[in-house]
Amino acid sequence: MWFSKLSRHAEGRANYNRGELLSEWMLEKGAVALNQPSEVFTFDNLRAHSDIDVTIVNDAASMWATYDWRVDVWELSDHNMITVVATPTTTSTVESIAPVPSWNFSNARWRLFEEEMVRRATELSEDFSQLPLDQQVSTLCRMVHIVCDNVLGRRTSRSPRRRAGWWTANLSSVRHEVRRLRRRLQDARRRGDVDNAELIVVVLRRASADYKNLIVKAKEDSWRRAVGENVHDPWGRVYRFCRGRRKCTEIGCLRVNGELVTDWGDCARVLLRNFFPIAESDAPSAFTEEVPPDLEEVEVDTCVARLKSKRSPGMDGINGAICKAVWRA
Repeated sequence: MWFSKLSRHAEGRANYNRGELLSEWMLEKGAVALNQPSEVFTFDNLRAHSDIDVTIVNDAASMWATYDWRVDVWELSDHNMITVVATPTTTSTVESIAPVPSWNFSNARWRLFEEEMVRRATELSEDFSQLPLDQQVSTLCRMVHIVCDNVLGRRTSRSPRRRAGWWTANLSSVRHEVRRLRRRLQDARRRGDVDNAELIVVVLRRASADYKNLIVKAKEDSWRRAVGENVHDPWGRVYRFCRGRRKCTEIGCLRVNGELVTDWGDCARVLLRNFFPIAESDAPSAFTEEVPPDLEEVEVDTCVARLKSKRSPGMDGINGAICKAVWRA
């Protein structure tokens, strides 16, 4: 079993020591390696091939199931595809993980959503506030799911992935040729045909370089066309391209000795005084209170307003847009 990939500046002994540390950790934690003998390497590129990937499960997982571990050739990466099939060995049922719910947000009727949330909230029991916190959260989450189902509707299937605007038919054919050469190289190494493998490596390197150059040129041409089409509106599409995902990262607010600090400069000074204190400074500390005070409405308003509406949700499926609509209601 190959424990760790050797870094560019490391030596063999350092690599061996890292493998020993991983072995000791696995013995201490009761972990089990699922790797099995395979004719296909887990890592295979132009320079080398080896089994550098190790699949590990804990002791509990190794007791309730048996595993079939295999490696399949994958053309999209130097790392081949590892498939693990778990077969339960016990009759006890294992709780399945429900899929993350997803709703249709196109043409969403948020006003109706807020009205439905208000109506559902009035139907909550009078002792709702006395329930345990976990039960309150689960009840509210279930209520939000019901309202989303009634107003927004579940998304049955994902929209097809859009192809990049700069992609061309020529790039598709060149990519197909690179993948074909990579398969030929893997087959030659698997057969032990060293001479043929060396010839294929030379051809594959040249084809890969041409493929990368074509991608760069296609992106540049697409960008020049986009800039030319929007030359009279630099603050529109071109500005959004240049800005990318960079958003406002200002601090929302801080509470200092019961008082709310909302100005960015004051917040920065409070953080500097607490994390880098000065002995002779009498500046107030934000961490002197043992019990945190109750949240004020303006604090929640600030945090909810800074939520990203279109970011991927968690396991409950509730994203920023739904949180904002619930808070408005």
